[in-house]
Amino acid sequence: MKVNLLRMIHCKEFSNEVQGGVEPSLVLVIPDVICDNCQKCVDLDICRDPSLNADIENLGNQDDEEGKWRCSACSASLNKLNIERRLLDLTNRRLISYQMQDLKCKQCHMVKNSIVSKYCDCTGAYVQTIGNQQPDKLRNQNLLNQMTDIKLFMQLIRNFASFHNFAILKDTTD
Repeated sequence: MKVNLLRMIHCKEFSNEVQGGVEPSLVLVIPDVICDNCQKCVDLDICRDPSLNADIENLGNQDDEEGKWRCSACSASLNKLNIERRLLDLTNRRLISYQMQDLKCKQCHMVKNSIVSKYCDCTGAYVQTIGNQQPDKLRNQNLLNQMTDIKLFMQLIRNFASFHNFAILKDTTD
């Protein structure tokens, strides 16, 4: 049965993904989210945490209790406004670091020192130092890692904001 399932999704039986048990979903962990009720500090993985994404399974339910995120320790409701502010702050920091990055020469690895020149003195092209790699090629696959692709990060935040009705965050990412 396993072989048939792997054949259906076009994976080889002994590939690294199958043998290593690579998690197929993206990872975006918001560090140090504090519960207002019990003061417990947790890291929320907004992509893979089933309690945060429970409303995906309950799309037909429009009950007010279903849309609330709960603390794992005391089951109190987490403050979604504070989480949106944290995501907004993390997004702004990520964008600023991407825009302020240094460019380096592909051949001699020197940092670009002029604003106008398109090529390095050694005739090499300049490449980005951060924000240009796919998460599956990195050891730390968290999208908050500065090396992960900025377009993928912004798309994930935009989708998350629109799904959970974070208006300010959605406007920022658009």
